[in-house]
Amino acid sequence: MTWRIPLVKGRFATLLSAYSPTLDAVNNIKDAFYESLDAARSKIPDSDKLILMGNFNVRVGTDAKIWKPVIGSHGIRKTNSHSLRLLTLCYEPQLLITNTIFQIKKKYITSWMHPSYGSKHPHKKQKPSKRLIRKALASPDCISHLRNTLAKQLATLVDYNNVPNMENEWAKLRSIIYDAASETVSFTQERHQDWFDKPSTKPMLPFFPTLTLHRSLQSHPR
Repeated sequence: MTWRIPLVKGRFATLLSAYSPTLDAVNNIKDAFYESLDAARSKIPDSDKLILMGNFNVRVGTDAKIWKPVIGSHGIRKTNSHSLRLLTLCYEPQLLITNTIFQIKKKYITSWMHPSYGSKHPHKKQKPSKRLIRKALASPDCISHLRNTLAKQLATLVDYNNVPNMENEWAKLRSIIYDAASETVSFTQERHQDWFDKPSTKPMLPFFPTLTLHRSLQSHPR
């Protein structure tokens, strides 16, 4: 799936979304997927800001020296059988796997965990001319719902090239993204553990001598 988004001054950004076959798929299916993905990528104008997103079931490893500038120094674990296909695909158009560039928590780098081995896999690539910190959402349903909600609401926006008041349009865009994220992802509720689980005098026992002395001094000041 591709989505070409108009930017300012006649420029465009193209989102290319794809989900690769699973690791146990035969090689012919994997090769056909990457060939079709590369064909779709080649049709996108070079002047566009290209963002490739989805789930590719790969671990690209940490060998940043060989695959520079495709990956950074914050990759995870060793490569798997999918890795070479994806790295080769990203190398020619200089796509950058953004979640290997920034040192963030591993739970935000990966999108899913292998059911047998417990290893996690990242996703999302972007041209290095525009780097963004991104975090992976663990639930595929959550990602799909958020993307669909955003797509429906963004469709109501006007063409940025013919906007009389850009500040109002940015405020509208912010409101759309905020409302869609609030509906699908929701907010983190911070809960602080109570000092005592239930009313009890036991936690106060160590303080009784000091409390008694304090009250005695208050009652009989010198």
